[in-house]
Amino acid sequence: MNGGATGATTGIAGEAVRLRHAEAADVPALVALERNFSGDRMSRASLARLVAAPAASVWVAELGGQVVGDAVVAYPPGSDAARVYSLAIEPGFRRRGIAASLMRRLELEAVERGCSALRLEVRVDNVAARRLYEALGYELVGTVEGFYHDRSSALLLRKLVGAAREAPGAGS
Repeated sequence: MNGGATGATTGIAGEAVRLRHAEAADVPALVALERNFSGDRMSRASLARLVAAPAASVWVAELGGQVVGDAVVAYPPGSDAARVYSLAIEPGFRRRGIAASLMRRLELEAVERGCSALRLEVRVDNVAARRLYEALGYELVGTVEGFYHDRSSALLLRKLVGAAREAPGAGS
């Protein structure tokens, strides 16, 4: 499923953003996006493995031929929940809806792959990301103390997708 340009497009302030699966040639751009994190960065080798892995998916957002964002999700064998590993947007391209578009694409793909939920961790102090996830319908399910390299805590978030979202008692 990884590889080819399967992209959806979305308009952002008159600019076309193309969403597509990452390819091996995108790994340097993915590494560059990781540099925007102060820590807990994925290595070049990890990113290359994820791009090629059947149990993972890496999506990129392109604007004018430039990779301006990515989203990494894993599909653990035997689990009906996909795990969002990373969502990164170049600082100059934030607050344009790119992150929300990538997350919606991950949600659609998760349903296509038979998942009933997506889960993720977000730093307690990452207010912008927390607001995004809340706006997209992610719910707090727990906290992990000392989750990140600097011992910062993470909030565990989950969103039911597809038929699970419509089920009686879902999310409660």
